[in-house]
Amino acid sequence: MRALATTGAVDRLSTTGADRVSARLHETCLSLGLDPREVAEREHLDVIISLPDQAACDRLERRCADELGLAVRDRLPLLQGFSTRLDQEDLELLGDELPAGAVVALDRPLTFLPMLDDSDVLPLDPPLETAFQPFLPGIERVHEQGFTGRGITVAVIDSGLYPHPDFKERIKDWVDFTTERKPTPVDPVGHGTNVGGILAGNGKLSGGKLKGAAPEANLVGVRIGTVREAIAGLQWVIDNKQRLGIQVVNLSLGEEARLPFKQDLWAQATRKAIEAGLVVVVAAGNEGPGAGSISTPGTLPEAITVGAYDNHKTPDPADDSIARDSSRGPTAHDQVAKPDLVAPGVRVYGALSPGSRKDNAERPRIARDYSAESGTSQATPQVAGLVACLLQANPGLDHHSLKALLKQAAVRSVPGGENDQGAGLVQADRALELALQTR
Repeated sequence: MRALATTGAVDRLSTTGADRVSARLHETCLSLGLDPREVAEREHLDVIISLPDQAACDRLERRCADELGLAVRDRLPLLQGFSTRLDQEDLELLGDELPAGAVVALDRPLTFLPMLDDSDVLPLDPPLETAFQPFLPGIERVHEQGFTGRGITVAVIDSGLYPHPDFKERIKDWVDFTTERKPTPVDPVGHGTNVGGILAGNGKLSGGKLKGAAPEANLVGVRIGTVREAIAGLQWVIDNKQRLGIQVVNLSLGEEARLPFKQDLWAQATRKAIEAGLVVVVAAGNEGPGAGSISTPGTLPEAITVGAYDNHKTPDPADDSIARDSSRGPTAHDQVAKPDLVAPGVRVYGALSPGSRKDNAERPRIARDYSAESGTSQATPQVAGLVACLLQANPGLDHHSLKALLKQAAVRSVPGGENDQGAGLVQADRALELALQTR
């Protein structure tokens, strides 16, 4: 590798228009798998860098710090990499320094948007007694047998986690990777709190009616707002899983898959989490119904990738379908069949974070304690919660055996093939039977 240099004539890229891209920067972007036009629109570039081995990572980190003055934002040993902020000139220079096998990815913000606008299909502020809660078939029978996720800890990597009465006593720890670095649990977006309630709420404020899939599981809140922070969050969970007893990770988020999974840093970080002994459940995305719309890190073949099932607000399965916007497979770059399975994900009530973006009078709420949301974000915690119950029943299960078990316990009962619904809708009581048989 030649030495990094900060002197010399460099054809700087204009940031006033994506059409004015220097030839050198354009070539650098293409060699790194980056979109030159996206780079052109940014004055500063927040990047994640992965190297072939830790020694190469350490060398590049030192050179960047000593010769370019770049500060490391997060060290990411699981990717043999780190994240930093640089400008376009630094990217040109960095492109000349990277060894074969290195990967550079732009950090991007996550939107935490719902799949559907439910305000036109659900009454605002409905009485609690009339609220229909779509949930995994057989989950009540799982709870009746005493399997409620007790003793199992799930990390929710999301927009935050408001200490809602339905689960606040079971929040074991909290970390905030956003620039705010809040020391105690918060959720100004409201997405993570909704997810946390669907996963582990005990229904305290609803008389038990709107409880989660694992109503006695413990939670760890990991607040993030970008892809870089999500990867750093996975790193933190791996580093702290033994101290906190974390066994399951819920990722009700994702972004457009721009690369094959072997080059996708978020997918590879997720693989490392699985290799570290965690069970990782990931949302398929809300970019359907077109084929090839699965989000990363749900594109990772090993991940338990969950699509959304629509009960159409009735207990009668005759009118059920796969949710319209639930992302479909196969994965765009690798042609992997996805999702792996589906769970109810349309108009699901979860805990509400007061004053958050979800605390909106134009959206369906119950007494400002719960809000109804839709998306694969809402389907994913139902599966993660069931996983917590199954681990309580059989602690010997690991990620791979649980994935196989869940698929075996699923049923295809609506139109659509493997790339619409995977193995089908998970039957929670059947999954428990299988888990108990293998103890």
